[in-house]
Amino acid sequence: MSAQQAAARAKSTGKPVEVTSLTSTTSLTEANPDGTLTLTESAVPTRVRQHGKWADLDATLRTNPDGTLSPAASLNQVVLSGGGSAPFASLYTGGQGLSLSLPVTLPHPTVSGSSAVYADVLPGVDLTVTVQTSGAVSDVFTVRTPEAADNPQLASLLTSTTTTTRGLKVQSDTAGNLAVTDAAGHPVYTAPTPLAWDSATAPAAAASTTSGSRAAAKAQSAVAPQSAAEDQAPASTVDAPGRDAHVATLKVDTSPGSISLDEPSALLTAPDTTWPVYLDPTLSPEYGNTGWSSPGSGVASDSYWKKSVSYTGDTEVGNSGDVQGEAMSIFDFPIDLTTLRGAQIYAATFGIKEDYSWACPTSGHNQTVNLYAPSQVLTSANATWNAWVNNLGSSVDSHSFALGYNSSCPANSTPPFDVKTEITNDVTASKATQTLVMRAADHTDDYAFKQFDPKTAQLTVTYDQYPNTPTGLKTSPATNCTSTVLGDTSVTLYAVQSTVTKSSLTTTIDLYKTSDSTKTNLLTPANGIASNTWTGGSGQSAVLTVPESFYKARAGGAATTFSFIVRSSDGTLASKSWSTACTFTWDPTKPGAPSVSPDPAPTAGA
Repeated sequence: MSAQQAAARAKSTGKPVEVTSLTSTTSLTEANPDGTLTLTESAVPTRVRQHGKWADLDATLRTNPDGTLSPAASLNQVVLSGGGSAPFASLYTGGQGLSLSLPVTLPHPTVSGSSAVYADVLPGVDLTVTVQTSGAVSDVFTVRTPEAADNPQLASLLTSTTTTTRGLKVQSDTAGNLAVTDAAGHPVYTAPTPLAWDSATAPAAAASTTSGSRAAAKAQSAVAPQSAAEDQAPASTVDAPGRDAHVATLKVDTSPGSISLDEPSALLTAPDTTWPVYLDPTLSPEYGNTGWSSPGSGVASDSYWKKSVSYTGDTEVGNSGDVQGEAMSIFDFPIDLTTLRGAQIYAATFGIKEDYSWACPTSGHNQTVNLYAPSQVLTSANATWNAWVNNLGSSVDSHSFALGYNSSCPANSTPPFDVKTEITNDVTASKATQTLVMRAADHTDDYAFKQFDPKTAQLTVTYDQYPNTPTGLKTSPATNCTSTVLGDTSVTLYAVQSTVTKSSLTTTIDLYKTSDSTKTNLLTPANGIASNTWTGGSGQSAVLTVPESFYKARAGGAATTFSFIVRSSDGTLASKSWSTACTFTWDPTKPGAPSVSPDPAPTAGA
């Protein structure tokens, strides 16, 4: 649906209507009944174009005709092995990509949702490959027993053979962050430092009574505590470490054609290690100018590009008491300069859904969240705590809230953070991406801790574009709009109206005597003209026929020069200036355009 069609429907129904012609993977535009438009940008893509239609992203694995596996609807192409010696994962974005292979023959996988489990690739070692809707791939080895960890073949299993398209290079930095770069050095895929974690959990008694634990904080809050089962810290899974897991980083070595991970020997041989142990690298594609990160102060140099330090996968703010210490939530949003340049921005807000808080609103604790709009932009190269903690600038807005602890303060959207000034300035400066950062005002109090769903992070801008100044003024009978003299006749006035939003417009036509310096409009009901406006779509001509009797009354028997000017409005904004004038002379003493009438039918029998 075009903007013009959506605007007309919104006006007639009194409800916002989606402008489907402007929909993208990360943006949605609605026409509002008042003539404005609302653009909503997501920090994470939410849809993809498939078979000529928009489809919601869906990482559920489907079997391809050749037996391989692929997600139902992802932004970038992913193919997983159906078993055998072929690569266990092939990833492609923008025509570039790589394949990853292991020195074993893979069994036929068991598929559940977005994950494929290849059991016993070595005795007691499973491989779980999970696909995300972005086209990111996580491959986790689950080492189930100490005996499996002692297998000398485990070291070779941690070396993946890489095959890339021409020009791509696999490399790592000193912190173990991986990148697959193109010939110009731009990242095509990235991966944060690989981790290993065990399945350790805190004793039940300690989990419910230890001072400073999440359970203790809940028990001390002003609302009723949750059940013991709900208070228990999450356990480790193939997706992420539990809160009480022992976690280690994996040293990474890259060379042409391979990525090698060193075994976490200390973790695998420690007497307090709880089995199974998980080993995980994750490769994520780079796409567009959206992205997010939730780094933590406890692992300040580790990269979390499109990933969270949280074991839940949510972004976080505040001090959780976990290994990562304090966390912040960082989001990139594209600024649609083509749409917003020259527009009147009425409102711009940031919002996100809060999934969990340490407690409901509690007196005596600062649960405020500050929002920042720093000048630097989040990229895969700076998605670390150290890159941002001293570069946030001043807070642009703040709100105190706590949602998602229990039914007394259920999970919900945060209050909207006002970023109108920042987005307006971005448009003026032609800044294509704005990074927004949430950080708890209190950096140490557990009550300030919150978790958010990154898929719901949105920048919403309500705006309107000034209609263009009308062009193409002309008359019928035709004139040159400067010196043409018309005879005693009616004159139809024309002008082309348009707007970049393609919405419906109302154009006003003012006609005045050229000698009148005040340009007083004569097209009034008192002068026999019921209305001097015309309503229609963008690109159409506004038309107004002014009868001969009007000119005769205004001319007073003498040749009189008239001018008309035109201006358009969408109901909210009017074009910034009137059009240039079209001028003609109307002479009552000169014959008008001849009229042509058919001869009457001859008399029967004549």
